[in-house]
Amino acid sequence: MHKELFAQLLNMSTKSDYVISLYLEVDGKIYPNNEYETVLKELIKEAKSSLSHYNDEIKKNINNDLEEILKKIHNEFQRGSDKSVALFCSSTAKLWKMLKLAAKVRSSLVIREYPYLRPLLQALPLQKKYGIILLSSNKANFCLSEGDKLEEFDSIATEVPQRVKTAGKTAGWKGYSDRKIERHIDDHILKHFKNVTAKLVEFVTTHKCENIIIGGEKRNIDDFIATLPEVWQKKIIDKLHINIETEMKDLSSKTHDSIKIFNAAKEKNLLDKIKQEAMSKSLGAIGLESVFDAIRHKQVSTLAVKQNFSLPGKKCSYCRWLHIMLDTCQLCGKKMVGVPDIIEEAINESLLQNSDVYIIQYHPSAISEMEGIAALLRFQL
Repeated sequence: MHKELFAQLLNMSTKSDYVISLYLEVDGKIYPNNEYETVLKELIKEAKSSLSHYNDEIKKNINNDLEEILKKIHNEFQRGSDKSVALFCSSTAKLWKMLKLAAKVRSSLVIREYPYLRPLLQALPLQKKYGIILLSSNKANFCLSEGDKLEEFDSIATEVPQRVKTAGKTAGWKGYSDRKIERHIDDHILKHFKNVTAKLVEFVTTHKCENIIIGGEKRNIDDFIATLPEVWQKKIIDKLHINIETEMKDLSSKTHDSIKIFNAAKEKNLLDKIKQEAMSKSLGAIGLESVFDAIRHKQVSTLAVKQNFSLPGKKCSYCRWLHIMLDTCQLCGKKMVGVPDIIEEAINESLLQNSDVYIIQYHPSAISEMEGIAALLRFQL
């Protein structure tokens, strides 16, 4: 879905001389009375003062679009529980796309020939939905984590007899031996876990959760996971040994810590794999020149870019080849044109080639050792 959106935005931008990219934080805790509109007005004022390089017709179109953005945000936008908004606009390309985000994104307004997508790419891992199950031997609560939000949605309970201590070899409960009592209770617990599994499948499918976090006592978690099919076990990213009646505030903190650790581990695994592939001269590219060459040959499967990494460079407007400093394209002989951010160009070219793009946030040192940019490749030349 996200790849299709990025490709759509980038392809539509070719029909216009400009695209306005707005990111606006609208968190009700920070702006309880819609003060974000004041921030928007300041961003628009600053943008209008920086249009001198456009001709009069384009200036007029941009100014009209900026006023339309202000009007729609004021009259039509419903914040709800969302933290941020991403908006892409160009009337000449008939482009108007607004996305509500559960994650916080720093407010900014950028006008370029193409949509500014890096903040959106950076927000996507936080935008994902995670299913949270708080589990006991007779109850389960289901919560949903998205961005900074954690909501409780549903719960189920199953009647399970309590375990009791018996005295002596002949002691029992309604004529049952101790072993039969335990088996009777375990059968009820197993039935409960099957009910939880059915509810879990329904919950995750309905809310489109990619991963699951399970909380509760260790024994209950381990016993429940043992009953799950392997495909569902693989969706579990963490096990929290907590009381299932824990307060939502504490649960939210522990959940977000788990998600950060999970995303950090994914980043590390990606960077380690790229490094390993590059060192074996196989399916890895490290550094500006190698990555740009891979983009030119449409080899890039996954692009990794350091957060906030920006660099001016050159681009061939004919064959789209990227380079740091060459004035003449070595592929077609055309003149290279200067671009304010060649890293952004590399990101956009990769997205147009249906590549995955990750903004590296948790391991800045590791990606810095790779000149701030690296890639896994689809194939070798």
